[in-house]
Order: sequence, then C-alpha cells, then structure tokens
Amino acid sequence: MIQVPLERKPIFWRLFGICLVSLVSCPDSSWSQAGIDDDFRTFTDKQGREVTARVISISDDRKVLTMAGEAGESYDLTIVKLCLDDQQYLKEWLSDRPTMSNFRIGVEIEKVRGKTTERSRSGDDRFETEFPAFKIQIGNLSRSTLKSPVVEYLIAKRDLVEMYRVGGRLFSRNTFVQDSPPEVIWKEKKLEDLAFNREVEFVTDYVEIDQVYNKGSKPDAEDILIGLILRVRDSWGNLIGEYTSSNPRIADKEWTAFIPDEGSRVIKTRNLLEMPNLLQQGDVLASDLAPSFAGKSVKISASVTLNEDEPSGVLFQMGGHFRGVAIEIQRGRLSWWVRRLENETNTRVFSVNMPISDLPDDEFLLEVTLDNEEMTLSIDGQEQGTRPSPGLLNLQPRGSFSVGHQVSNPVAPQSSGSNFTGEIRDVRIEVGESQAPPAF
Repeated sequence: MIQVPLERKPIFWRLFGICLVSLVSCPDSSWSQAGIDDDFRTFTDKQGREVTARVISISDDRKVLTMAGEAGESYDLTIVKLCLDDQQYLKEWLSDRPTMSNFRIGVEIEKVRGKTTERSRSGDDRFETEFPAFKIQIGNLSRSTLKSPVVEYLIAKRDLVEMYRVGGRLFSRNTFVQDSPPEVIWKEKKLEDLAFNREVEFVTDYVEIDQVYNKGSKPDAEDILIGLILRVRDSWGNLIGEYTSSNPRIADKEWTAFIPDEGSRVIKTRNLLEMPNLLQQGDVLASDLAPSFAGKSVKISASVTLNEDEPSGVLFQMGGHFRGVAIEIQRGRLSWWVRRLENETNTRVFSVNMPISDLPDDEFLLEVTLDNEEMTLSIDGQEQGTRPSPGLLNLQPRGSFSVGHQVSNPVAPQSSGSNFTGEIRDVRIEVGESQAPPAF
C-alpha cells in the first residue's frame, strides 16, 4: 500500500551546524550563479585576513566557496577557514531557498529478511539472530521528471542482549542500560532520474536482532527493532517527504529524535564489506571483519583536523557497554578509553586524557596504544598521556568499528555519542601477536 507523506514541518535545514562543510548543499554551480544576493561583503578568515567579494558558487564536495572580487577576479576559499560570522552569513544566504519541494511521490515500506536467521544451542538455552531489513518502493506521482532524487534512511534498534563465546560455549548477557541511546544505521542513496508514474525499489542494510530462549516459544531476552524513518529529497536538497515503517515504536518519532543535535556534524556512513588498509570518516566495519583484538596489543593511528574552536564528538569506536575501545573529545578533553571484562559479569573503563587546548591548530597525527605494559596517547609522535595497562581485551569487541561517529552503545558512560565535528582520515589499525590467552 502506498503511504501518504506525513504532515510534518520541513526538517532538512535544521541540520545546519557550526561547521559549514555539513551545512551547504548545492548540486552544481548554476543555481549559485543565478544569485540570491549580489551584495559584496568583506569576508574574514580565522587568521584575520580579509577580502571583499560576493558569493558565486559552492563546490560539489561542500568544502570550497568561490567568490568574485570587485574587479571581477575569482577566489576559492575553504569554507571552514572563514570566521563564524561569515559562516553564519552563508547560512542566511541559503535560507532564501525554498525548503519544501512540491513534487508528489508515493512510498511503500515493507519489512523483509535481509539474511537467513542463524540458530545455535548451548546447554538448555537456544540462541537466534535475525537480520531484518526494509524494502523501499518510491513512485513519482508528479507530471515532471524527478531529477536525481536522494533518499536518506535510518534504522533504529535497542541492543538489549549480547551473545558471546567462552571456551567454545555460547553465553548471553543483558546489555540494557537506562537512558542509553538506540543504535542507528544511517545511510544515503542517490537514485536515477524518476519519470512520471515510474517506480524504483531497493532494500536497505539489515540489522542484527539477537534472541535468547530458555524454555518455551517466546524469547526470554531479545533486542528490539524500533523501525525505519525515510526521507526523500530533490536534487536541490529540498525535502519532499518523511515516512516511517509500520512499527508502532517509531510511528510517532521524527528524524530529529535520532540524528545528532545541531551542534554535531552530519556524517554520511559507508558500510564496508572488507577491511581496507586505511579507514576514512563515516566508515563502518563489522567486528568480524576487523582484526582480532582479543589477547593482542593494539595501536590505532589517524590524521585529525579539529576545524572548530570548541571541537567535540567520537573520533572512532569499536565495541560498547561490555568491552571495546574509543577515543572522543568531550568536556574539553581528548580521551582514549578501553573497556574490558573483569569477570563474567563486571566491566571497568580505563582512560588516558589530555586537554584539547594542547592540541595543534593544524592537522596532526593521533596515535593510541594498548599492550600488556601501558596505555598511551600521542600527538605527532610525542607522548601526551600514559597509564599502566589494565590488561589486553580478553574478548573481541562485538560492536562495529566506526570512524567519526558512534553506531554501538558507548564504551564509556560519560560519552556524548555525538558525531565528530572535525575531520579524521587514514585511520590505521595494527594488532600485535597474542600476548595473553583471551580468558577472564
């Protein structure tokens, strides 16, 4: 059945944040050259240098602003290097654009099986993992061709149970933490032109739903699929409509209930099918594709640029509430966190921290390590913090390795879970030889 678009206020342009890399959306330079505001302005960068010019266009990668000077010469300027007043000016410059498209579309959302259910037994317990996904069908009900529409979707779930093996035997534990945010898959997909009365269909990524049975046909513990929210935009970035799956848990939710707040940068994710040499911002790598951390020393390095006067957010994370590693900027500190199992029921979080005021203004090399001797945090090859090692991870973290954002439950309870507001690239994971048996 074709769903009718929900009557909601346009929310696409609420996604503006301080960092204009994630603010500006322009399909090509022709719209900008038409000119909303031909006034000249004195632009100032963060070093106080000035140039008088007017806006001509913004690059497709949303990083470079092209301006024309009073004599007709053109300037290319990296947007994030402008002062915040000029970034706000550009936001207002864009605000004259209409934010709601008048295209009419029909959308059908159907829950499907993304992968065959996995089943196993251990003692009296029975374990199942389902892999639900959603089939999306979009039809153009307008007389005009819908050029290069973009769909963006999120799938939310609550991770309430975890399954793991010790000595070849399968166990489960409750992972519920009060007020913890749901896990979210967030993807964007660009579609081909959609002519009148034509339809396009695709299937989303799947999520894992774990279930544990003891006796009986109903699970004693299970993850909860909250549902899907879909947004469709035209090629200008104008919102056409927002739609939800039929799951009652998501029926009254809006996109803004799951995306980061306005101070966070919007990250476009990319689910990887194999381990690359270097990971990039937005990458998500499943735990079983990442190098094994269990009983091994770990070194993670990356090139980082802060871009803002008050940077924040998760630079990378693997794992979650029961074991894992993460590094995040929050509360004025850069923190390297390790969470490990102390025994079969208890965990502890260990950290190395440094003030962000000591971080370079330009791009720097970040390195963190964990071995049997110590945890360390280094910037440009200089050690900034260290502590005695809490021990190696005794089991492989279950949650995905994500760069620039958080897709699992947080490793540290004080984590904000927000997307990184700067830039991180060329993330390298290195593991050593086994130094200790992966046992408690």
